[in-house]
This record gives sequence, structure tokens and C-alpha cells, in this order.
Amino acid sequence: MVAGNVLETITVPDGSPSSVELPQRWVRAVPAGWWRQRLTLPAGATSGHVNGLTDAGEAGGSVTLDATRAVRWSLDGRSSTLLSADPSAVTAVGPDGPWAVTTVDPEIPVQGDTELVSRDGVRTPLRGTPDLDTGYRHTAGSVGGGALSLRDDGARTRLSAPAGWSVTSVVELTDTGLLVADVRNADGVVRPAAWNLGGRPRES
Repeated sequence: MVAGNVLETITVPDGSPSSVELPQRWVRAVPAGWWRQRLTLPAGATSGHVNGLTDAGEAGGSVTLDATRAVRWSLDGRSSTLLSADPSAVTAVGPDGPWAVTTVDPEIPVQGDTELVSRDGVRTPLRGTPDLDTGYRHTAGSVGGGALSLRDDGARTRLSAPAGWSVTSVVELTDTGLLVADVRNADGVVRPAAWNLGGRPRES
């Protein structure tokens, strides 16, 4: 699946033509080729922009209402959820979420902050380091997942961490094909986990 934006000419209420940006998704159906879907704009929105997709195809981006507002679309693309009441945009989307929402200060447009917003609405501000705490404006360009992919003889092995944890680093690959890596939870606690080469956790 691919997401992007198309500039289309529409007719405005006074009868004159106008160009607007509209968010789209394309799915490749074999052997028919590519199938296009226009993502539905929320009521009152005049245009939209998509910046990313989850692995399942849920889009994130922005729509134009009274101001540009961050939004995520449903899996079927027919409905959407606004993620901020302030001028904002989704600038990146994780494999299964979260959605990186950059909010602009309406009074001082050069200032703004980014939060990671989960599917159930939990918001995690990007804070805690000197550059994040003292900078004027922060924008996320990419959101990774909690898994690690390795290449071995052309085949990809995907390591999925236990729920709520993310793979941080590989520690050891044993002679018996057991891969040991460190995983970390949201509180920063690190512990080792082990996988067989098939990518499924053997112990945690």
C-alpha cells in the first residue's frame, strides 16, 4: 500500500475552479493493477495531506479546517479522528502507531512541540534531553517499531519484543542459533530476551 497527495481541481461555491490537495491511498491488486482510494475528509475540511501509514494501512497527516489540524484516518479510510485542537500535523506514523503530532504555538509560530499519540489516545511528549527541553520547535520525521530486523544469507529475521517492550540492541548470537538481545520497557527498564532464529521469543 502507498499513500500520497494529489492536487485536484474542484469547483468552489461561486462556480470558479480551485486547486486543492487531497490525501489518497493506492493498493496494488494482482492482476488488475493499482486501485486508488481518496481518504475521506472530516466535515468542514477543505483539503488534506497524508504523511504516513501504519503497516495495516491507517493513514496520518493533516486537514485544513479553521487551521491545519493533525488527524489519523480509520483503517477503511472513511472516517478520521482529530488529534489536536491547536494548529498541528501528523509528521510520521509508526508501524502500529503511534502518530507523531507536531503542534505549533498559535502566538509564536516558530515554536512548537511533538507528542507521540497512541491509538487509545495516550500522549507521550518528546521531552527529557537538553536539546528537546530547550529547543524552539521539534518535529518527528520517522517513528520506528519495537522490533528488530536482521539479514542472514539474504533472509530477514524479525525479532518482536514482548508486549510493552522494544528491542534495543543485539547482545549475542550463540553457536546453537540462539540470539540474545536487550529489550526495554516504557519506564526504561532493560532486561535480556532470547530468540530462536525463527524470530519467536523462546524466553523472556
